[in-house]
Amino acid sequence: MLGCLALGAPAAAAPPEAPETPSNAAEETGILARLRTLNGAETEAARLAQGSALSPRVRDYAIQLLRDQRLAEQAVEGFAQSHGLELPEPEPTAEEAGELERLRGSRGPAFDHAFLAAMIADHERAIAELGAAEARAPDLALRRLLRRLIPILRQQLELGQHLEAEIGESG
Repeated sequence: MLGCLALGAPAAAAPPEAPETPSNAAEETGILARLRTLNGAETEAARLAQGSALSPRVRDYAIQLLRDQRLAEQAVEGFAQSHGLELPEPEPTAEEAGELERLRGSRGPAFDHAFLAAMIADHERAIAELGAAEARAPDLALRRLLRRLIPILRQQLELGQHLEAEIGESG
């Protein structure tokens, strides 16, 4: 989790990179915009969980997600600013918006299960998307940022899976 694995300062004296070209900037902006959208949808779901989750462990998970997402957003914003990129406001996909609506309609144990299922699916999707983005990222610094975020997402995924199994056994 970001709280446990700090994003840290930029690496010391990286080798020179290719100058920013319009196509590189467009690719980087697209990657970062999608990352912000994934982050924003997860943040909204975690906020809902703080007020709607029955299990204290699920609420704690939501709090950790919020901390991690705040740090990830700061890292993304910092990268964009240092590279002169202007990022659009995050726009959730129809699927992500529908998922949030389903969560808003759930309460108690049903909410806990729906939230954890959503976080597991979202993290699996985010890990796959960021892995693909890392492979095509034109900028070494962006690839490094994605390499730092992917293990954090994996930790969040594993915790969500553990909580889902734990709640499934007790509920």
